[in-house]
Amino acid sequence: MLFQKKKEIKLNDKPRVLFIALNGIGDIILATPCFENIKKNLPKSNVSVLTRSDSVGAVLNNPYIDSIIEYSSKKTVFSRLSFLLKLRKMGYDISFYTYPNVNVMSAVLSFLIGAKCRINFDYKFFGVYCGFLNSISIPVDSDKHDIEKNLDLLRALKLKIHSKKLFIKIKKSDEIFINNILKSKIKKGDVLIGMHLGSREFKRIWSAGNFASLVKKLSQDRRIKIMLVGTSMEANLIKNFDEFKLPNVINLLQKTTIPQTTALIKKCR
Repeated sequence: MLFQKKKEIKLNDKPRVLFIALNGIGDIILATPCFENIKKNLPKSNVSVLTRSDSVGAVLNNPYIDSIIEYSSKKTVFSRLSFLLKLRKMGYDISFYTYPNVNVMSAVLSFLIGAKCRINFDYKFFGVYCGFLNSISIPVDSDKHDIEKNLDLLRALKLKIHSKKLFIKIKKSDEIFINNILKSKIKKGDVLIGMHLGSREFKRIWSAGNFASLVKKLSQDRRIKIMLVGTSMEANLIKNFDEFKLPNVINLLQKTTIPQTTALIKKCR
């Protein structure tokens, strides 16, 4: 892979590192191997993650992250600019912009935060590749898994990849919470199936009517219990379908955190 560099990058052994991850929950989970690998390469580094408020749960209590910074997309332009300039004063040595978001605004945002070394993917602006605001620009290889794309950020600094495992911290209290919910609803021999209906991107959504038909068909087997997880978006999607009110459907919409949902997923068939 060809990395486009402006100058040779020299790392100190205690760098202040910022990962900019402003996409959805799934995207930031696919970036979690980066956090472990940066700490294993630079154990004295201070690692921060800038992410959306609704994605914080995906990185909460992650042992490879020193601090989480919440970014609200509801801010005005002026308040966003003020927020970014405050981050600039933190004096980051390295910033990584995780995949996706390969567009000109990601480079502008990284530039405003002002890390000494800004590593981002290359992007097109009106059909022209524009990586002039990055210290290192990485071409996007569409044949690679998103985990590998994110790890290319670290490879650009010639860092060793120790692990490619995804990571969400589940505490004992999360498991106890889920066990307490399920103990009165699931019995031995039951098959637990999870469903999450929504997405912030409409093109990714299978119709709620299709899910309802699937629920009705699965419900013919009394051993099958169907668990609904998600937020107010999913609650709105199911409201016009009686199938989601069947006795074997466990509605946990808006009732679990991301770590609790992860503990729940572990119990699904």
